[in-house]
Order: sequence, then structure tokens, then C-alpha cells
Amino acid sequence: PSLQMNTWSFAGVASLLLLVVVAPIAEELFFRGVVFRGALGAFSPRWAILISAVLFSLAHGSFAVGPFFLGIAAAVLVLKRNSIVAAIVLHAVCNANGPFFSSLFPDTFAQFSIFFN
Repeated sequence: PSLQMNTWSFAGVASLLLLVVVAPIAEELFFRGVVFRGALGAFSPRWAILISAVLFSLAHGSFAVGPFFLGIAAAVLVLKRNSIVAAIVLHAVCNANGPFFSSLFPDTFAQFSIFFN
């Protein structure tokens, strides 16, 4: 499916809000707030980061490169800052890039969809 959308329609605005606001908050609360923090209680920080990143990537339908590295970066932010806020902001910025770049370069963006599953 194409990420292109008419961002000024109701459906477009709702989709953008879900993608850039709701999903980052919900996913970070679960993957960094529950999974990562829980893994920290049982494993070393490196293993906890890896576990949460792999599960985050798999939750996006397959082992996608983009979500995997986002999961690593978000977990490191949570570990270093002891707060989930920076991870939510990073996630929101990453999610906003998809619609932005796909509208600018639709043909090129489609070729790299493996990174943005």
C-alpha cells in the first residue's frame, strides 16, 4: 500500500495523527515502558535493548531494518535519559518521515519500503 494520502482530508488528518501521535505514544509505552524495562530486570542492558528492538521490529509485520534500529535508538534513549519522552519524540519524527518523503519521492520511496515496514 502507498503511504501517499491527501493530508487535508479528514481521513488524511486522522491517519497522520494516528501515525505521528498515537502510535509512537502507545508503542513506546509498551515496547520501552513494559518490554524494555521488564527485560532490564532479567538481562543486561545490551540484551534488554536487543530484545526490545527485535520484538518491536517483528511487531511491524516482519524483521524490518528501520523499526529494528529505531527500537535500538529508543531503548538507548530511555536507558540514558531515564525517561520515555525522548523515545516517543524520536518515534514520532521517524513516523512523520514516511508520509513526508513518500509525497516528495513516491517512486524512490516505494523501492525502499523494506526499511519502513
